[in-house]
Amino acid sequence: MLTAMRNHKAPEVLDLVVRARDGDRAAFGDLYSLIGPSVRAAIRAKFPAWDSADVEDVAQETWLNALEKLDTQRKTGGFEGWICSIARNKAIDRHRKEGLRTGTPLSDVELVATVRGALDRLAENEAVTQALDRLPRNQVEVVMLIFKEGFTCSGVAALLGISPSTVSCRLRCARDSLRGYFNSEDPERES
Repeated sequence: MLTAMRNHKAPEVLDLVVRARDGDRAAFGDLYSLIGPSVRAAIRAKFPAWDSADVEDVAQETWLNALEKLDTQRKTGGFEGWICSIARNKAIDRHRKEGLRTGTPLSDVELVATVRGALDRLAENEAVTQALDRLPRNQVEVVMLIFKEGFTCSGVAALLGISPSTVSCRLRCARDSLRGYFNSEDPERES
């Protein structure tokens, strides 16, 4: 199970980024080994229904893009958040292209992918799928990263480029919504 950002040591990442920026291919390879799992986790969190081949394709596109733009990334201490943002944007771009081919609006496609992914990954539990379907996408993303991928709140914050308090708030709202959903006597939920 993943721990918060794999407990990367900031000085180690900073040194690797500086060396990679100076053309050290081995340093870039070490960055890939160290941060690659976080990049793939960011993609899986965004689109949980994707198979590993789709995730790996987008991860490779992300690393190629990062290599091309490495000299533009000035905040060396924020490399992991920077590359995970690239990964999420690449995933959205790819999903948008796929959605346009099918004629389905992106927001509907994202929602269906999230619900289907939750259904597959959570033992095909229909009640959980219905409950997750009612949550905003940003809450589902946090729930999946924490409970499926094993990240901590601070790890999710770094991965998504938001504050830990925002992660905690989204998680609390999701828990409250899910608790209310499962504790309700709503006949619609039972059908």
